[in-house]
Amino acid sequence: MLCLRPMSETEYQQFLAYAIANYAEEKVHANNYAPADAMELSTQEYQELLPDGVDTKDTFLLMIVDQALRHPVGFLWLMLQQKGILRYLTLVNILIYEEFRGQGYGTQALQLVEEKAHSLGQEMITLHAFGHNQRAISLYQRLGYRTTNVHMAKSLR
Repeated sequence: MLCLRPMSETEYQQFLAYAIANYAEEKVHANNYAPADAMELSTQEYQELLPDGVDTKDTFLLMIVDQALRHPVGFLWLMLQQKGILRYLTLVNILIYEEFRGQGYGTQALQLVEEKAHSLGQEMITLHAFGHNQRAISLYQRLGYRTTNVHMAKSLR
């Protein structure tokens, strides 16, 4: 059984180092960033979104913990957002550590995200997936997420 708990400052620093580098890599893979600019742009984006780290308003930086193992199996980042009268919870980032993948942790973690959204009185959960991440997209679709927007690009290189 899984539970979510807040990240410690040490866990946050580890998350941040991984997340910035991974986001830069994903943006390059998606042709959104030039390789030479990727780390700088990724770092800037994270600084804007998490100006106060674990204490950033309307943000939940959480460890995904297997209670039987008493050990984190991944992390997730949630943000409360509102546009007009529509309130929603955005799943900004989720990662199940490599050694725990394929064991149902992703599905269980997303069910905990739904419970969190309900407890916060949110009407919807949104998320972004890079188009090349078919494994994640398949999981999200299986759990009832539907495509709301599609951004496309054609490389002329």
